[in-house]
Amino acid sequence: MTRHASSGAADAVEDRRLWARHLELARIGATPAGGVNRQALTPEDLEARKVFLGWGEKLGLQPAMDAIGNVFLRRAGADPAATPVLTGSHLDTQPSGGRFDGIFGVLAGLEALEAIAAAGVSTRRPRKSRSGPTRRGAASHRAAWARGPSQGRISSRSCSPRETSTA
Repeated sequence: MTRHASSGAADAVEDRRLWARHLELARIGATPAGGVNRQALTPEDLEARKVFLGWGEKLGLQPAMDAIGNVFLRRAGADPAATPVLTGSHLDTQPSGGRFDGIFGVLAGLEALEAIAAAGVSTRRPRKSRSGPTRRGAASHRAAWARGPSQGRISSRSCSPRETSTA
């Protein structure tokens, strides 16, 4: 992406759209105290993921989910074999998380993908926005390991639940 193209994409960022998406996700798992309880791999987390994937679908982005629960929205690049540029964070929260706990990285990535497309910018590398289960506040041990496979550090198989015996 050239300097001229990147400034065109920056001009296409819409702060109102980004803020509206923050507010929409803040309603999912909202608590009476004004926070959010949307722990990893709970129905609230799954609802937030569906909303995220729906936004990507409207933009023509390719959705994917790996074996451990990371979800991705991908915008193709000119070289499909090139390593993608990845950004993101998590849509789930701590049990007593703030309204915007974790979501900015995911939503900023989505906004960047939308702005790049709106500006008509072509890129050599694919671009991805990712949401994965957080390492903290997980309702499941499996969620705590989710970043490892997406970063190539460990296999998703090593994160699968295992039978244990106390005998």
